Amino acid sequence: MLGYSVGQVSLPVFSRLVNENRFDDLRRNLSDSLRLVLFLTVPTSALIAVLARPITAVIYQHGVFTAADARMTASMLVLYMIGVPFVSALRNVASAYYACHDARLR
Repeated sequence: MLGYSVGQVSLPVFSRLVNENRFDDLRRNLSDSLRLVLFLTVPTSALIAVLARPITAVIYQHGVFTAADARMTASMLVLYMIGVPFVSALRNVASAYYACHDARLR
């Protein structure tokens, strides 16, 4: 959610910079937005990955959901958390391409 928010806020700035042919500023703003997203998502993802077992045990481990099920769910949560920073960064890169009116690499 954070990556989409930063990408959404950055899109008008990127578009303005492209219309003014200020591509160096576009690169700098894209770099800043990527740093912000990664600064916030990498530690958060790491924390959730470390706490995956206790989180899944507290939320799910009751009734017919066994400890083995909680361990497997925690493993899947860890794998999901590995991808979160990349997906968040992708939204910002896509915003820069949309601002350039080119969604493909040249």
